[in-house]
Order: sequence, then structure tokens, then C-alpha cells
Amino acid sequence: ESIITMLVAASTYYMIEWSLTTNFVDALLAVVFLLMGSAFHAGIIGLLVGYTFMFMFYNPKTNLFSFRARTVLAFGLMMLFGIVVYSQFGHVFLAKFESIENMSTIYNVASSRRGGSAYLTSLQINSIGQLLIYTPIKMLYFLIVPLPHHWRGVSDIIAFVLDAVVYLYFLILVLRNRRIVTDTPLALGLVVMLLGCIFVFGVGVANAGTALRHRHKIYPIFLVLFAVIKDSLLKEQRTSIDSVN
Repeated sequence: ESIITMLVAASTYYMIEWSLTTNFVDALLAVVFLLMGSAFHAGIIGLLVGYTFMFMFYNPKTNLFSFRARTVLAFGLMMLFGIVVYSQFGHVFLAKFESIENMSTIYNVASSRRGGSAYLTSLQINSIGQLLIYTPIKMLYFLIVPLPHHWRGVSDIIAFVLDAVVYLYFLILVLRNRRIVTDTPLALGLVVMLLGCIFVFGVGVANAGTALRHRHKIYPIFLVLFAVIKDSLLKEQRTSIDSVN
């Protein structure tokens, strides 16, 4: 687990470096470290959604998002590259996804419940509509379990207080500062990265113990997002104080 977290942190670091320098090598290293991490666990490949979003629409030189025809072409090329990588090396980077042959397999994974700390045990997903409706709930649960009504003893209480509450705080921070997130390209990119990864884990995980273990993989990204939001808030406070003075 620590190795995966380290690779995610390294990948995020080079992604941020690219957003500041536009250096192709930084972008390449970000993807390479992400693929290395996915070789240990395929779930973190969801971060690639955020990477694609940044590479397609963000212009580091202007610090703005740009939605133009060339970004559509870039998207097509990246998707083509992704298909080639999967066809040639999918057994290495996405081994845990190889058993998914059709939508029924995805429904079964999303509906599976194992272990004593399983949650949403009555939730059954049997169609694409149900998958779309219930996935946000599963994503939320993935971040904040074990909830009080799931507690089985002291260990669950400790897990909630020392782990789930931290992610709940991050979630509230992002929601309360939506304007900063949408106005700060790096913050928005990090949020899209997290959403892509949480989607993958949220659909596939239904056990509190497993959720704790998997969300630790993306903890460094939450910390960076926290720092970006707090930095923006401090800048706004300084600007407000200077304007008063």
C-alpha cells in the first residue's frame, strides 16, 4: 500500500510540475508513475480522467482552461494511445479489470457485499440507470465509512474518528469553497482526478475495511488540494485586508 501511495504522490508531483512549467518530460513522468502504480492496483487508473482533463483543456502559459477544436483532436489522440497501451500492456497495468467482459459483470461487482464491515448491503444494481443513480451514493460511502450505524466496536469508532472524519472534512472544505475550486485550474484538475478515482473505487468497493485501505492511496492528492484551497483563502484574506488599509 505504501508503494502505491508513494507512486501516486510522485505522479501528482510531476502533474503539478507540468501545470507550472509545461515541460513535456514532467507530463510523461506523471503518466509513467501513474501506470507504475496501476500495475500494483488498477483502481488508481481513474486518476487518468483528471490527467486527460488537464492535458486537453488547461493551458499553463495562460493559467486558463481552453476548450477548442485542437483539444478535441488531443482527446482523440490520447484515447487512441490509451487503447494501444491497453491492448499491448493491459495484462500488466489493468490486470484486475481483465475479468470484466460486459455490463453484467460491472453490475455484479457494484452489488457485491463481503465481510462483516460491508455497507449498503440491500443495494442492488441491475441496470445502467441504477448504476448512474447509485454510484454517487457509493462514492460518498467510500469516503466516509464506517458510519455510526455500521460500528461494531471500538476499532470501527477509531477508524471513523481518525480516518473517515478526515475525508469528510476534505469533502466539506471542497463543497464550501466551490468558487475557489472552479476559479483555480489546479484545484479543479485535482478534483477531477479525485472524482475519477473515487468513481472506480466507489463502484467496486462495498466494505469499510477495504475502503479505508484504498482511499489511503489517494490521500496525498487530498493534502495537495487542501493546501491549494487554503492558499487561495489566505490570498483572499490578505487582499481584503490590504483593500481596507
